[in-house]
Amino acid sequence: MALDLAQVSIAATWQQTKVNTGFASTVQGPDSNSLLGTLAVGASDADSIYAASGTIASAGTVSIDLQSFTDQLGQAITMTRVYAMLVQTATGSLKVEPHGTNGLVWFFSGTTPAITLPPGGGFCFLQTTSQTVDATHKVVKLTNTGSPALTLTYKITIIGGP
Repeated sequence: MALDLAQVSIAATWQQTKVNTGFASTVQGPDSNSLLGTLAVGASDADSIYAASGTIASAGTVSIDLQSFTDQLGQAITMTRVYAMLVQTATGSLKVEPHGTNGLVWFFSGTTPAITLPPGGGFCFLQTTSQTVDATHKVVKLTNTGSPALTLTYKITIIGGP
């Protein structure tokens, strides 16, 4: 087993103030909204992670096959389920989508399913019950849209299990 702990956290915190002439200001907050997903780890739960950072040339692509990769411990991994995906781009516009061949559809929908992150953007998707990864639903495609026309820097983390 490769994972000892699997936890994904997304949070937003805020406070708002409205000035009331002649009276005390009205304050709402501090307040917050958060999603904390602590995933069970083990042989029948989350126990694999795909984590990578890299660059993609302008208009280039990277394909991630979740049934054929080596993790950061040097272990050959074949995921059969997936729980979470976190993607960030530091520079350039990054399109995340199911690959045209054996694409991991998962939460994507519509006729041209994709999420396009602007420079400096990111997203996270989490579900505490797994999504099946199999021979026909396994590849995620990352594309540098070329806007702006430069080499894009990205990070991606996918938590799954065998």
